[in-house]
Amino acid sequence: MDNKLSNTNWDNSEIDLLAIAALKDDYEFENLFMKFKPFLRGQASKWSGSSSSLRDDMMSSAMLAFHEAVKSYDKSKGHFYSLLKNVVHKRLVDCYRNLKANKVETVPLETEADEGVTSHLIDDASIKAHQKASQQRDLVLEIEEFKQELAEWGITMEMLAENSPKQAKTRAAYREIAKLVVMDDEILRIFQTMHYFPIKKVLNLTKSSPKIIERARIYIIACLIIHIGEYEYLKGYVC
Repeated sequence: MDNKLSNTNWDNSEIDLLAIAALKDDYEFENLFMKFKPFLRGQASKWSGSSSSLRDDMMSSAMLAFHEAVKSYDKSKGHFYSLLKNVVHKRLVDCYRNLKANKVETVPLETEADEGVTSHLIDDASIKAHQKASQQRDLVLEIEEFKQELAEWGITMEMLAENSPKQAKTRAAYREIAKLVVMDDEILRIFQTMHYFPIKKVLNLTKSSPKIIERARIYIIACLIIHIGEYEYLKGYVC
């Protein structure tokens, strides 16, 4: 099992049973962990880049997320892998932002007097430049994660670009439809746990024509992925 896991790599029902058993049995927990360890390591590496110290923190967060997912798993609410992927993503995002925030806060504000350099404060421009660089890296990481999730639906970034509305009026209409869809718990549940886009329910909810929903389908799917995955930066670009 590599770190590019998808719902087609195994029998989800089998994994679900292993997750249930893992909550009660240490051996089954270890067995399940070893199956997902390459995935956890891959997600941690994606966020840490070339920083070995950051990678250790990220892997620790990924392991804690795995434990959290096992403890909170409820088979009636969907497959274990869907839950794990969301929990890992959220915990790694939190870990990365906390580490970056602490790094900004602990930047030395003064140089040593014996170095013969005049003590000085880091000016606002330097801090803003650092924060901007961190935000750009966050955005790049979000895009990579987003591309992987789109691929699970057979969608590429090029397809999304082609199917995103160019005219302001159409874009506003699509966004209103997307807002209704992402606020519907039943549609979210079906989308997330069954990996299915329920067109009929979307039609009933939005009162839109089948032709409009079919044209907006890829755009709406992208908005659902962003909403469920809590993509902070991409929300402003797509939804």
